[in-house]
Amino acid sequence: MFKSVPVLCYHKVSYVGGITPEQFREHLEFLAYNNYTSITANELYDFMVYNKKIPKKSVVITFDDCSLDNWVYAIPLLNKYGFKAIFFAITDFIGKGSKRSQYPDNDLPNIEDATTSFVKALRDSDTSQFMNEEELYSAVYDYEHEVYSHSARHQMCFKSLRLKGVYPEKWHWGMFGIYDEVKEGSKYYDRGSAYAYDGYWPVIQNGELIYKKRETEERYRFCLEDFTRSKKYLENLLDKPLDFFCWPWGHYDKLSMKALQEAGYKGSFTLERFPNSYGTNPFYINRIAVGDKKDIKWLENRLKMYSNRITATIFFKKFKK
Repeated sequence: MFKSVPVLCYHKVSYVGGITPEQFREHLEFLAYNNYTSITANELYDFMVYNKKIPKKSVVITFDDCSLDNWVYAIPLLNKYGFKAIFFAITDFIGKGSKRSQYPDNDLPNIEDATTSFVKALRDSDTSQFMNEEELYSAVYDYEHEVYSHSARHQMCFKSLRLKGVYPEKWHWGMFGIYDEVKEGSKYYDRGSAYAYDGYWPVIQNGELIYKKRETEERYRFCLEDFTRSKKYLENLLDKPLDFFCWPWGHYDKLSMKALQEAGYKGSFTLERFPNSYGTNPFYINRIAVGDKKDIKWLENRLKMYSNRITATIFFKKFKK
Protein backbone atom coordinates (compact mmCIF):
# COMPACT_ATOMS: atom_id res chain seq x y z
CA MET A 1 0.00 0.00 0.00
CA PHE A 2 2.79 2.42 0.87
CA LYS A 3 5.36 1.02 -1.55
CA SER A 4 7.35 3.38 -3.76
CA VAL A 5 10.19 2.51 -6.12
CA PRO A 6 13.35 4.66 -5.94
CA VAL A 7 14.81 5.47 -9.37
CA LEU A 8 18.49 6.44 -9.39
CA CYS A 9 19.85 8.81 -12.03
CA TYR A 10 23.54 8.60 -12.90
CA HIS A 11 25.44 10.36 -15.66
CA LYS A 12 29.16 9.70 -15.95
CA VAL A 13 31.16 6.93 -14.26
CA SER A 14 34.69 8.12 -14.85
CA TYR A 15 37.77 9.87 -13.48
CA VAL A 16 36.85 13.13 -15.28
CA GLY A 17 33.42 13.86 -13.84
CA GLY A 18 30.51 12.00 -12.34
CA ILE A 19 31.33 9.33 -9.81
CA THR A 20 34.45 7.21 -10.10
CA PRO A 21 34.29 3.51 -11.01
CA GLU A 22 35.35 2.73 -7.43
CA GLN A 23 32.45 4.76 -6.03
CA PHE A 24 30.02 3.14 -8.43
CA ARG A 25 31.29 -0.29 -7.38
CA GLU A 26 30.60 0.66 -3.75
CA HIS A 27 27.05 1.67 -4.68
CA LEU A 28 26.44 -1.65 -6.42
CA GLU A 29 27.98 -3.61 -3.55
CA PHE A 30 25.64 -1.81 -1.16
CA LEU A 31 22.61 -2.61 -3.32
CA ALA A 32 23.64 -6.25 -3.66
CA TYR A 33 24.44 -6.68 0.06
CA ASN A 34 21.06 -5.19 1.00
CA ASN A 35 19.15 -7.43 -1.43
CA TYR A 36 17.90 -4.79 -3.85
CA THR A 37 16.60 -5.99 -7.22
CA SER A 38 16.81 -3.81 -10.32
CA ILE A 39 13.59 -3.78 -12.33
CA THR A 40 12.87 -2.68 -15.90
CA ALA A 41 10.96 0.35 -17.16
CA ASN A 42 8.03 -1.87 -18.13
CA GLU A 43 7.99 -3.59 -14.73
CA LEU A 44 7.91 -0.16 -13.07
CA TYR A 45 5.14 0.94 -15.46
CA ASP A 46 3.05 -2.18 -14.73
CA PHE A 47 3.44 -1.59 -10.98
CA MET A 48 2.45 2.07 -11.23
CA VAL A 49 -0.49 1.50 -13.60
CA TYR A 50 -1.77 -2.00 -12.77
CA ASN A 51 -0.30 -2.63 -9.29
CA LYS A 52 1.53 -5.71 -10.58
CA LYS A 53 3.77 -7.42 -8.07
CA ILE A 54 7.46 -6.48 -7.99
CA PRO A 55 10.27 -7.54 -5.65
CA LYS A 56 10.05 -6.14 -2.14
CA LYS A 57 13.24 -4.07 -2.44
CA SER A 58 13.00 -2.87 -6.03
CA VAL A 59 15.16 -0.13 -7.54
CA VAL A 60 15.56 1.30 -11.04
CA ILE A 61 19.06 2.32 -12.18
CA THR A 62 19.25 4.87 -14.99
CA PHE A 63 21.99 6.68 -16.92
CA ASP A 64 21.52 9.88 -18.91
CA ASP A 65 23.40 10.71 -22.15
CA CYS A 66 25.04 7.30 -22.91
CA SER A 67 28.54 8.70 -22.57
CA LEU A 68 31.41 6.39 -23.55
CA ASP A 69 32.36 5.78 -19.91
CA ASN A 70 28.97 4.11 -19.41
CA TRP A 71 30.14 1.43 -21.85
CA VAL A 72 33.70 1.27 -20.55
CA TYR A 73 33.04 1.22 -16.78
CA ALA A 74 29.36 1.20 -15.81
CA ILE A 75 28.13 -1.74 -17.87
CA PRO A 76 30.92 -4.16 -16.83
CA LEU A 77 30.33 -3.29 -13.17
CA LEU A 78 26.57 -3.65 -13.48
CA ASN A 79 27.09 -7.05 -15.12
CA LYS A 80 29.49 -8.14 -12.38
CA TYR A 81 26.97 -7.46 -9.62
CA GLY A 82 23.93 -8.72 -11.53
CA PHE A 83 22.06 -5.43 -11.99
CA LYS A 84 20.22 -4.21 -15.08
CA ALA A 85 20.07 -0.53 -16.02
CA ILE A 86 18.29 1.86 -18.35
CA PHE A 87 20.42 4.02 -20.65
CA PHE A 88 18.95 7.17 -22.21
CA ALA A 89 20.60 8.00 -25.54
CA ILE A 90 20.84 11.31 -27.42
CA THR A 91 20.27 9.90 -30.87
CA ASP A 92 22.05 12.58 -32.92
CA PHE A 93 25.16 11.72 -30.89
CA ILE A 94 25.15 8.02 -31.78
CA GLY A 95 27.90 7.18 -34.26
CA LYS A 96 29.02 4.13 -36.18
CA GLY A 97 32.00 1.98 -35.25
CA SER A 98 32.97 -1.24 -33.58
CA LYS A 99 32.69 -2.00 -29.87
CA ARG A 100 35.48 -0.48 -27.81
CA SER A 101 37.39 -2.07 -24.94
CA GLN A 102 35.78 -2.31 -21.52
CA TYR A 103 37.02 -2.44 -17.96
CA PRO A 104 39.13 -4.26 -16.77
CA ASP A 105 41.03 -4.42 -20.10
CA ASN A 106 44.32 -2.54 -20.12
CA ASP A 107 43.81 -0.83 -23.49
CA LEU A 108 40.80 1.34 -22.60
CA PRO A 109 39.69 4.28 -24.78
CA ASN A 110 40.38 7.82 -23.61
CA ILE A 111 37.49 9.30 -21.61
CA GLU A 112 36.92 13.05 -21.71
CA ASP A 113 34.82 15.28 -19.47
CA ALA A 114 31.17 16.00 -20.25
CA THR A 115 31.68 19.56 -21.49
CA THR A 116 34.38 18.52 -23.97
CA SER A 117 32.24 15.59 -25.14
CA PHE A 118 29.19 17.76 -25.85
CA VAL A 119 31.21 20.53 -27.54
CA LYS A 120 32.87 18.00 -29.85
CA ALA A 121 29.51 16.49 -30.76
CA LEU A 122 27.77 19.83 -31.41
CA ARG A 123 30.63 21.79 -32.97
CA ASP A 124 32.61 19.10 -34.78
CA SER A 125 30.06 16.28 -35.23
CA ASP A 126 32.56 14.15 -33.29
CA THR A 127 30.45 11.66 -31.33
CA SER A 128 33.34 9.44 -30.22
CA GLN A 129 32.71 10.24 -26.54
CA PHE A 130 29.27 8.66 -26.66
CA MET A 131 28.23 5.04 -27.04
CA ASN A 132 27.98 3.98 -30.67
CA GLU A 133 25.41 1.79 -32.43
CA GLU A 134 27.21 -1.50 -31.84
CA GLU A 135 27.74 -0.72 -28.15
CA LEU A 136 24.08 0.19 -27.63
CA TYR A 137 22.98 -2.95 -29.47
CA SER A 138 25.33 -5.04 -27.33
CA ALA A 139 24.10 -3.39 -24.13
CA VAL A 140 20.58 -4.55 -24.97
CA TYR A 141 21.14 -7.95 -26.59
CA ASP A 142 24.35 -9.18 -24.97
CA TYR A 143 23.82 -7.77 -21.46
CA GLU A 144 20.01 -7.32 -21.24
CA HIS A 145 20.03 -3.63 -20.33
CA GLU A 146 17.53 -1.14 -21.78
CA VAL A 147 18.00 1.86 -24.06
CA TYR A 148 15.45 4.63 -24.58
CA SER A 149 15.39 8.17 -25.95
CA HIS A 150 16.91 11.19 -24.23
CA SER A 151 15.84 13.34 -27.23
CA ALA A 152 17.53 13.68 -30.58
CA ARG A 153 19.81 16.59 -29.66
CA HIS A 154 19.49 17.59 -25.96
CA GLN A 155 18.81 21.10 -27.27
CA MET A 156 19.36 24.15 -25.09
CA CYS A 157 17.85 27.60 -25.60
CA PHE A 158 18.19 31.01 -23.99
CA LYS A 159 15.04 31.04 -21.87
CA SER A 160 15.42 34.77 -21.15
CA LEU A 161 17.70 37.60 -22.20
CA ARG A 162 19.23 37.93 -18.76
CA LEU A 163 22.93 38.12 -19.57
CA LYS A 164 25.06 35.59 -17.71
CA GLY A 165 28.41 36.33 -19.36
CA VAL A 166 30.37 36.23 -22.59
CA TYR A 167 32.50 33.50 -24.17
CA PRO A 168 35.10 32.40 -23.15
CA GLU A 169 34.85 33.92 -19.64
CA LYS A 170 31.47 32.32 -18.95
CA TRP A 171 29.66 29.84 -21.14
CA HIS A 172 27.89 26.49 -21.39
CA TRP A 173 28.35 23.72 -23.93
CA GLY A 174 24.74 24.18 -25.05
CA MET A 175 25.74 27.45 -26.76
CA PHE A 176 27.28 25.31 -29.52
CA GLY A 177 23.80 24.07 -30.36
CA ILE A 178 22.39 27.62 -30.55
CA TYR A 179 24.96 29.71 -32.40
CA ASP A 180 26.22 28.86 -35.88
CA GLU A 181 29.66 29.71 -34.47
CA VAL A 182 30.66 30.36 -30.87
CA LYS A 183 33.49 32.87 -30.79
CA GLU A 184 35.09 35.34 -28.43
CA GLY A 185 32.43 37.74 -27.23
CA SER A 186 29.46 35.45 -27.96
CA LYS A 187 26.81 36.26 -25.37
CA TYR A 188 25.65 33.68 -22.88
CA TYR A 189 22.13 34.30 -21.58
CA ASP A 190 19.98 32.54 -18.99
CA ARG A 191 19.65 28.97 -20.23
CA GLY A 192 16.90 26.37 -20.26
CA SER A 193 15.66 23.35 -22.17
CA ALA A 194 14.49 24.12 -25.70
CA TYR A 195 11.75 21.52 -25.15
CA ALA A 196 10.25 23.34 -22.14
CA TYR A 197 10.82 27.00 -23.11
CA ASP A 198 10.07 28.92 -26.30
CA GLY A 199 13.39 30.68 -25.86
CA TYR A 200 15.32 33.40 -27.63
CA TRP A 201 17.42 32.48 -30.65
CA PRO A 202 20.21 34.36 -32.46
CA VAL A 203 19.30 35.35 -36.03
CA ILE A 204 20.82 37.75 -38.52
CA GLN A 205 18.35 40.50 -39.47
CA ASN A 206 19.37 43.36 -41.76
CA GLY A 207 22.99 42.42 -41.22
CA GLU A 208 22.65 42.54 -37.42
CA LEU A 209 22.60 39.75 -34.84
CA ILE A 210 19.36 39.86 -32.85
CA TYR A 211 17.69 37.41 -30.46
CA LYS A 212 14.22 36.43 -31.61
CA LYS A 213 11.61 34.79 -29.42
CA ARG A 214 10.35 31.50 -30.81
CA GLU A 215 6.62 31.03 -31.31
CA THR A 216 5.00 28.46 -29.03
CA GLU A 217 3.55 26.55 -31.99
CA GLU A 218 7.03 26.36 -33.50
CA ARG A 219 8.31 24.80 -30.27
CA TYR A 220 5.53 22.23 -30.39
CA ARG A 221 6.50 21.22 -33.91
CA PHE A 222 10.17 21.09 -32.86
CA CYS A 223 9.36 18.81 -29.91
CA LEU A 224 7.16 16.50 -31.96
CA GLU A 225 9.79 16.14 -34.69
CA ASP A 226 12.62 15.55 -32.21
CA PHE A 227 10.73 13.04 -30.08
CA THR A 228 9.43 11.12 -33.10
CA ARG A 229 12.80 11.04 -34.86
CA SER A 230 14.73 9.82 -31.82
CA LYS A 231 12.13 7.13 -31.07
CA LYS A 232 12.13 5.80 -34.65
CA TYR A 233 15.93 5.80 -34.81
CA LEU A 234 16.30 3.66 -31.70
CA GLU A 235 13.45 1.35 -32.65
CA ASN A 236 15.07 0.73 -36.04
CA LEU A 237 18.47 0.17 -34.40
CA LEU A 238 17.23 -2.17 -31.67
CA ASP A 239 14.31 -3.72 -33.55
CA LYS A 240 11.77 -3.35 -30.76
CA PRO A 241 9.17 -0.83 -29.57
CA LEU A 242 10.67 1.77 -27.22
CA ASP A 243 8.00 3.70 -25.37
CA PHE A 244 9.86 5.64 -22.66
CA PHE A 245 11.62 9.00 -22.69
CA CYS A 246 13.92 10.95 -20.39
CA TRP A 247 13.61 14.75 -20.26
CA PRO A 248 16.84 16.70 -20.93
CA TRP A 249 17.74 18.54 -17.71
CA GLY A 250 14.46 17.18 -16.35
CA HIS A 251 12.60 20.14 -17.89
CA TYR A 252 9.15 19.87 -19.49
CA ASP A 253 5.79 21.64 -19.58
CA LYS A 254 2.25 20.81 -20.68
CA LEU A 255 3.03 21.58 -24.32
CA SER A 256 6.13 19.38 -24.54
CA MET A 257 4.36 16.62 -22.61
CA LYS A 258 1.51 16.75 -25.14
CA ALA A 259 4.02 16.45 -28.00
CA LEU A 260 5.64 13.48 -26.28
CA GLN A 261 2.32 11.68 -26.00
CA GLU A 262 1.50 12.41 -29.63
CA ALA A 263 4.89 10.95 -30.62
CA GLY A 264 3.75 7.61 -29.18
CA TYR A 265 5.45 7.32 -25.78
CA LYS A 266 3.73 5.81 -22.75
CA GLY A 267 5.97 7.15 -19.99
CA SER A 268 8.76 9.60 -19.20
CA PHE A 269 11.44 10.09 -16.58
CA THR A 270 11.93 13.45 -14.85
CA LEU A 271 14.39 14.77 -12.28
CA GLU A 272 11.71 15.52 -9.73
CA ARG A 273 11.49 13.69 -6.43
CA PHE A 274 8.16 12.22 -5.41
CA PRO A 275 6.73 8.71 -4.97
CA ASN A 276 6.74 6.15 -7.76
CA SER A 277 3.75 4.22 -6.43
CA TYR A 278 0.64 2.51 -7.69
CA GLY A 279 -1.44 5.33 -9.15
CA THR A 280 1.50 7.57 -10.10
CA ASN A 281 1.17 8.92 -13.63
CA PRO A 282 3.86 7.11 -15.68
CA PHE A 283 4.58 10.30 -17.61
CA TYR A 284 5.97 11.70 -14.36
CA ILE A 285 8.40 9.04 -13.17
CA ASN A 286 10.50 10.62 -10.44
CA ARG A 287 14.25 10.12 -10.06
CA ILE A 288 17.01 10.72 -7.54
CA ALA A 289 19.97 12.49 -9.14
CA VAL A 290 23.24 10.93 -7.95
CA GLY A 291 25.75 13.78 -7.83
CA ASP A 292 29.52 13.57 -7.74
CA LYS A 293 31.04 12.04 -4.61
CA LYS A 294 27.75 10.87 -3.08
CA ASP A 295 28.70 8.34 -0.43
CA ILE A 296 27.00 5.18 0.78
CA LYS A 297 25.29 6.93 3.70
CA TRP A 298 23.66 9.37 1.29
CA LEU A 299 22.56 6.49 -0.95
CA GLU A 300 21.18 4.52 1.98
CA ASN A 301 19.17 7.50 3.23
CA ARG A 302 17.72 8.32 -0.20
CA LEU A 303 16.73 4.72 -0.85
CA LYS A 304 14.89 4.63 2.48
CA MET A 305 13.15 7.97 1.82
CA TYR A 306 11.91 7.06 -1.64
CA SER A 307 10.99 3.42 -0.99
CA ASN A 308 7.96 4.59 1.00
CA ARG A 309 5.13 6.66 -0.45
CA ILE A 310 4.65 8.73 2.70
CA THR A 311 8.30 9.75 3.19
CA ALA A 312 8.76 10.24 -0.56
CA THR A 313 5.84 12.68 -0.44
CA ILE A 314 7.36 14.55 2.50
CA PHE A 315 10.80 14.90 0.87
CA PHE A 316 9.48 16.03 -2.51
CA LYS A 317 11.35 18.16 -5.02
CA LYS A 318 9.44 19.54 -7.99
CA PHE A 319 10.58 21.35 -11.12
CA LYS A 320 8.86 24.70 -11.50
CA LYS A 321 9.00 26.76 -14.67
